Parts: sequence; C-alpha cells; structure tokens
Amino acid sequence: MPWLEGLQTKLLNLGGAAAVLWNGSNEKDFVDILLENGREYSTANIELHEGRRNECHEDSEQLAMTKENYHLATGYTLSAEVWRPHSWVYDLKNKRILETPLLRERYFGIDYKPDPIPEPNRKDVIAKG
Repeated sequence: MPWLEGLQTKLLNLGGAAAVLWNGSNEKDFVDILLENGREYSTANIELHEGRRNECHEDSEQLAMTKENYHLATGYTLSAEVWRPHSWVYDLKNKRILETPLLRERYFGIDYKPDPIPEPNRKDVIAKG
C-alpha cells in the first residue's frame, strides 16, 4: 500500500521508532485527509475516562456525543516508541484530550463532530411491531 509511505514518514518525523500503519480502515482517502489536515495534539492536560480495552474507536465516539464541545479525534498515537491507529476525544472548549482507557505519549490526527445516530421513528417501530 504505497499511500501509507507518506504517513509513515510524517509519523516517524514526529518521533518513535516504528508505525503500525494498516488496521483495515486506512484507505487512501483517509490517509490523504490525515496528511493534509492532521495535526499533533497537546498532551499537557489529558483527562482520563473509563473505557474498554481495544474499543477506543467506539468508546470515543460515544463520549464525543455527550457534549457539544466534544469532538471525535482519530489518527495515530505514540506509545512505547510505536505509532498505532487510535481514536480519542478532543474537548474544544478546554483544549484538551479526553482519553479512554490508557494514556499515550503523543497524538496525531484530525477531529470532527460525529453525526448523531438518528433515533427510530416511533410510528415506524409501532407499524413494524
């Protein structure tokens, strides 16, 4: 996957010794967005929240939906000299990372407000029931 080479270079220029680049969801379009718009996030004021091991994407998305100023952030984090795909929450108001479940050393990615999951239309549910 040649489109991952630029991402690897970017991450290793920020630090670390290696990068786990492929997790099944890093298609070319997403990598292009990361390279164009990604940024490093400050780790000065991280707030730790409960989360499930290996469920960072789902846990972060759920947490991001709880407050208007919470954005879902996704990209890569550095831990033990290795960059890995990861998601976290970015608190726009307080300019800080909300992390589930373990703290990381560095964060690189993008953040956005996820679309709320539409609730089923009550009439549709009753009609089908």
